[in-house]
Amino acid sequence: MPSLLKRYKSAEREVYKKVSSGFARRARGVAATWARFIRGGSQSVSILVVAHSEEPPRGFRISFFGLAGAAMLALAVVVLIFAFSGGLGGARARVSASSAELLQAQDELEAVKTQTQRLEDAYKDFQAALGPIMASGGTHDARQPVKKAASPLLFARRKAEAQSMAEIREDLDQSAPIIAEYGSMLGQMDSVKKTVPAVWPISGGIGHISTTFGTNPNPFTGQSYFHTGIDCSTYRSGDLLVATADGKVIFAGVEGGYGRCVIIAHAYGYITRMGHMDRILVHSGQTVKQGQGVGILGNTGVSTAPHTHYEVMMGRSYLDPTEYLWSGSRSFPIITGGGFAD
Repeated sequence: MPSLLKRYKSAEREVYKKVSSGFARRARGVAATWARFIRGGSQSVSILVVAHSEEPPRGFRISFFGLAGAAMLALAVVVLIFAFSGGLGGARARVSASSAELLQAQDELEAVKTQTQRLEDAYKDFQAALGPIMASGGTHDARQPVKKAASPLLFARRKAEAQSMAEIREDLDQSAPIIAEYGSMLGQMDSVKKTVPAVWPISGGIGHISTTFGTNPNPFTGQSYFHTGIDCSTYRSGDLLVATADGKVIFAGVEGGYGRCVIIAHAYGYITRMGHMDRILVHSGQTVKQGQGVGILGNTGVSTAPHTHYEVMMGRSYLDPTEYLWSGSRSFPIITGGGFAD
C-alpha cells in the first residue's frame, strides 16, 4: 500500500512539472512576442521634407506606433466627414421640403389675404350704400358728442338698424347659392349655344336678309308661295359660309334648285341647309364646329343673285331661322330683291 501511494505521488509531481513547464514556455513565448512588437513599434522612421527652394531640407522622426495612431486618426476623420456629409444631405433635403411647404403656405396666405381684401372692399361698398339709409333714421349732429344715457327712441332705432343689418346679411347669405346656380346656368347656356343653330351663316356677321321666312312672292311667277328659309346676301359671291352650330355633315353636293348645298345634322334634332354655294369646303360624314367654314357663297341652282338659302328644320318641320339667331334678326336688315331661292 505505501509503495502504491509513493508511485501516485511521484506521477502527480511529474504531471505538475510538465504542466508548469508548458505554461512557463507559453508565457515566455508571449512575453517575447510582445517584447518584439514593442521593440518594432518603438522603432522610428525619418521623414525628410525637401522644399522647392534653396532652404535646407527639414525632417522629423516618428515611430511606427505614431504612424499607426496617425493613420487611425485620419481614418476616423474620413469616417466622420462621410457621416457628416450624409447627415448634411438629409438636412438639406429636409430644408428643401420645409422651404417648399413654406412657399405653399405663403401662397395660401396670399390667397386668404386677397379674399379678405375683397371681403373688406365689398363691406366698405356695402357700408357706403347703407350710409344714407342709416343716416336718414335721425337728425343727430355728428359734431355733438352722444350722451351716455341714450333715449329709448334712439335705442329702438339702433336696435332696428341692427336687425336690418342682420336681415341684409341673411339675404346675402341666401343669395350666394342663387348666384352660383345662375353662373352654372350661364355656363350651360354657353355650351348649349354651340349645339343650336345660333349664329349668322355668313362669316363675320356681314350681309342682310333678302327674303324672309314664310309667305313671299315668287320672283319668277309673281304668285305667293311659302319660303322655307331665309336668303342671306352680300350682293357678291366669294364670302365664307360657316356652320351655325356643331354637327355632322350628312350631305355635301348638288341638290336640285338648291344648287351646291350642305346639310348638317345638329344636336336635339336640328338640321340646317345652306344652298346656292359657289364651292363646297366639306364632305359628307365630316364633323364640323360652330363657325367653321363649310362653303363659299355663290349663285348656283335656281337663283336670281349671289346669296345662300339658309334653312333650319326639326324633323320635317321648317323653322324660322331668325328665331334661333342669338344676336336677333333685327341685327340683319331686310332688303328684298337681293336674291331668291326656290
